[in-house]
Amino acid sequence: MAKKNILSLYPRINKNILQKIGCTLSDYKFYYQKNGFNYLLDCDEFEEGLYEINDTNGLWNADEFPLTIYQKISIDNPTLLFGQGGVACSNSQLTVAIVWTSSDSRQRGLIQLGNIEKKDNHCDLAGEFTFDRGSLRGNITFQTRLFINKPGTLYQGEEMFANQSGMALGDFNDVKDIVIDGNASVFPIYEVDMPGEPLWEVRCDWTDPVYDKFNESFSIFLNRAHPSYCFINQSDKLHFNQELLNEIMASSLTQLILKLKESDELDMCLLSAKNVKGSVAEAVDYFISALEFDISDNINLSRSIRKFFDERMR
Repeated sequence: MAKKNILSLYPRINKNILQKIGCTLSDYKFYYQKNGFNYLLDCDEFEEGLYEINDTNGLWNADEFPLTIYQKISIDNPTLLFGQGGVACSNSQLTVAIVWTSSDSRQRGLIQLGNIEKKDNHCDLAGEFTFDRGSLRGNITFQTRLFINKPGTLYQGEEMFANQSGMALGDFNDVKDIVIDGNASVFPIYEVDMPGEPLWEVRCDWTDPVYDKFNESFSIFLNRAHPSYCFINQSDKLHFNQELLNEIMASSLTQLILKLKESDELDMCLLSAKNVKGSVAEAVDYFISALEFDISDNINLSRSIRKFFDERMR
């Protein structure tokens, strides 16, 4: 993504100022909650300037789970932001916030990390925000910015400073552009009514795994009309059985890999450098490499997948 050159009529933070104040900014961290536990999500760059959220557990997607973003910032000498040589009036109050924009969802907002005053000897600020499930689509951008929270008095030598609440005084990092609707690491699980049919079934339907979309070619269907559905219904706190759902997902993933193996397509998926983004091949390559499944034979494959779900998805 090309950077904008901003001509400012008042002082703003820049690389020299950030170095002078001893600023350390963490990367954005993303996670989701399931059954009271936090699961950290990977944020991987898949092409220059574009990042995708991936779940090594293969479960998170924006429609079914909330998404929480977290960041922290440390400033060794915050007093240098104020007065001559700084960017703000001596008695003003500054605030650090993550600016986020989702044009596809037609939303934008601020996530405040904390305030800064000249009297502060050292600042450790942190903040997080949780986006509701289904609230985000397409791309969302994040950038951490310095603002005036409370204006101060323009003393002699400070007349050039911005001094209105809400004015931006520069950015701590480059824009991070994240694709929310990634397809590579999500299990497409659907709940449907199928009277007289088994509790669940898996469907594998592709022509070319290198090109065909994973979320259009592989699906797990949970049958709401089955008498035992309550045991795999996560909203049924009384009857829900996580181990049973784990076995269903493990068995489904095993069937997916075995079908590729039996049709002599698995090696092509793992070795090809031409796997299309979001394809069956890319998803399987991701699952096997990230989760370290043992594909030496069918028995070891099944065991290693079930072991993963048993250990990671309790």
